[in-house]
Amino acid sequence: MKIDLHAHTFYSDGSFSPAEVVNLALERDVKYLAITDHNIISGIKEAVKTAEGKPINLIAGIEIDSAVKCSKDPCHIVGLYLDINTPSLKKLLEEITEKKRIKSAKRLELVNKYFNSNITHEELQEKTKGTPGTPHMAMVLLDKNLVKDIGEGIKLFTKRGTLHFESPEKPLMAEEAIKIIHEAGGLAVLAHLPDYKKENKFVSETEQENLVKELVQYGLDGMEVYLADISEKDKKFCEKIAKKYKLKVSCGSDFHNEKFIPQNKLGIIDIDPKKITIIRKD
Repeated sequence: MKIDLHAHTFYSDGSFSPAEVVNLALERDVKYLAITDHNIISGIKEAVKTAEGKPINLIAGIEIDSAVKCSKDPCHIVGLYLDINTPSLKKLLEEITEKKRIKSAKRLELVNKYFNSNITHEELQEKTKGTPGTPHMAMVLLDKNLVKDIGEGIKLFTKRGTLHFESPEKPLMAEEAIKIIHEAGGLAVLAHLPDYKKENKFVSETEQENLVKELVQYGLDGMEVYLADISEKDKKFCEKIAKKYKLKVSCGSDFHNEKFIPQNKLGIIDIDPKKITIIRKD
């Protein structure tokens, strides 16, 4: 069965509307789909409406950038089965959006100074229905032939990138993210543990397990074990860690746009549903 519990729309850093993502999932015979945009739930209602009466189970979700005590680097917590009308969730996301607006303006200022360019906020806003982030800036840089591909554009802003800067705003702690996901009736899931290594974060298995141990203390419910682009070694490690800490198992493609990230194909995971224990049976 095709199950995809991690997908993005153009409300965060994906390229397609919620309706387009749901319809693509239907074309590919995906039976369970979660919309998990970064720090925003604006696309959920459209996705739910599109899925109504169709042979697909649509799950309301989110992916929240979260800081931890065991590392200077953040991780991502996916929330599944959310009641998107929960006041504490809506308040949190309003606060995150305001912080993102401030950071986006600073990023634009740095880019224009570095490239001696004249990119406008309006050009960035054309790339998303939400608040422009690093991927949207990379898209605009590519449009203007200032970088050779999206990856080069994104690397400019990563930890060791030329245009990286530390945001002065206090980051949201994972403990608070998990608490609010639970208040919204949801399940908190650690996203794509092996992928952090690509950004030079949580590189060793010891660092990865320390991250899981900390999150479990806060009430983490599950972790993504089956991913679109994962080595056999990493998959076995994730299976072992999930079992050791009694975490429910999730899976997802982390779909954004297959042109820019071809390995993260929507619905790529075809798996025995009994293995995906995060799915609610009610």
